[in-house]
Amino acid sequence: KSTRLYKEEDEAIPVNYYGVTKLKAEKIIASICSNYAIVRVVVVYGKALPGQHGNILQLVANRLRNGETIRVVSDQWRTPTFVGDISVGVEKLMFHTANGIYHICGSECLTIAEIAYRVADFLKLDRSLIEPVTTEEMKETTPRPRFSGLSIEKAKAEIGYTPRTLEEGMEASLFYFTAEESRKVISHLSGVGNSHHGAVVSELLCQILNDKGSWGAPQRLNGSFGTSGLQSLQQFFNAVQRYGFPFLRM
Repeated sequence: KSTRLYKEEDEAIPVNYYGVTKLKAEKIIASICSNYAIVRVVVVYGKALPGQHGNILQLVANRLRNGETIRVVSDQWRTPTFVGDISVGVEKLMFHTANGIYHICGSECLTIAEIAYRVADFLKLDRSLIEPVTTEEMKETTPRPRFSGLSIEKAKAEIGYTPRTLEEGMEASLFYFTAEESRKVISHLSGVGNSHHGAVVSELLCQILNDKGSWGAPQRLNGSFGTSGLQSLQQFFNAVQRYGFPFLRM
């Protein structure tokens, strides 16, 4: 394992063709653009959209939910990145005048096995199904770097980038729903199940999505929901407010 996280100015030495193409692209951009920012990310996670293959966190969760074992490498280090943090970082860079490379990733450097164990613990799944193995034992055909942890000190200093921890990112991912998933979650959180309440909740959600400042709306449901149900619903909207509308997808 490297003794420190890689900085933007460190020499890049790709170990596979994928890395070679990314490095070539960086050099081309720097040579032809007068106003640019190059963003490097690592192990991006968040809820995948339909048709996407997903990510290592989803793979681990799906396997464990199905009671299946999963082999993960214990000697490759990464800085996993929540997709929402990338969006925030890129937006900040759009208004930043300096050119250059920026590491927009997570602040925690973990092995793939450590990531898998934390996913299991966060979702209360059986961590004994996780089988840590070495890179040699995994026998992957494509070479992968043992250490690709990136330092985010430059992004923190220049644009105020502050990524979530892995657990915070997983928590935020739970609020990345389709319309149908949103209705199910709100109905569950509010502790109601009849169609009238479901219609009220759906209408409220649409209203808030159309009027993003209406955070007082849940209080208007006080006559329809019990005290505990209203409290849970308020917690849901507080989470949406905290994580932002990019993570609540209609």
